[in-house]
Amino acid sequence: LDLSGGGMFRYGLVRYLCDTVGAERILFGTDYPICNLKMYVGAIMGERLNDRERELIFCQNAKRLLNL
Repeated sequence: LDLSGGGMFRYGLVRYLCDTVGAERILFGTDYPICNLKMYVGAIMGERLNDRERELIFCQNAKRLLNL
């Protein structure tokens, strides 16, 4: 799942996605330059996620997908 354009302003959405499909299946995205990057980073940081879930969403999932 790519979070860009996903209504990140809805508190609890990312927590719900982590509980439903797992943080290892979520990619951080912003729809930049259309959407505000700070809003999307803030949405992830403001969710009830642990450090590992944030690391997966912000970085590790993309690295795995792109074989980096």
